[in-house]
Amino acid sequence: MPASVRPSPANEVDYASGSLLTIAALLCGGALFLGGSSRGVPRGFTWIAGVVALVFFASMIGLWLEPLRRRHGYVRAVAVAGAAVLAAGGLAFTGARPGLALLSYWLPALLAMGAAILLTRAHRHPGSDPLLLRARRRGAPPP
Repeated sequence: MPASVRPSPANEVDYASGSLLTIAALLCGGALFLGGSSRGVPRGFTWIAGVVALVFFASMIGLWLEPLRRRHGYVRAVAVAGAAVLAAGGLAFTGARPGLALLSYWLPALLAMGAAILLTRAHRHPGSDPLLLRARRRGAPPP
């Protein structure tokens, strides 16, 4: 593909939000390899993170299905709901295992919210490029 040809901004948003959700799901899924409570990990820690990882993977499948791809409402709702569950779990488990809670709960919650924000910006302004952030000049008329 020539360098002058640029893919559609909508596809770039799909790729970026899909990448963010993939990283979030992998970080959540990493909690499944921690083992049981013999290592000091609370019982619900691995289950909650594992279920949210599965939900994130399911939403990524929905990201690429044509009927759901038109508006991405399903993916945005799942990303926000998963981030809320991870934030609640992060609050509950940070006292027991702060480092693991950061990797398996807080970072995936931030990545999922970032994916939802990207999809929301692309939905509200379909003609613009939501990945391109430009500052307006002083005195310039609003777009």
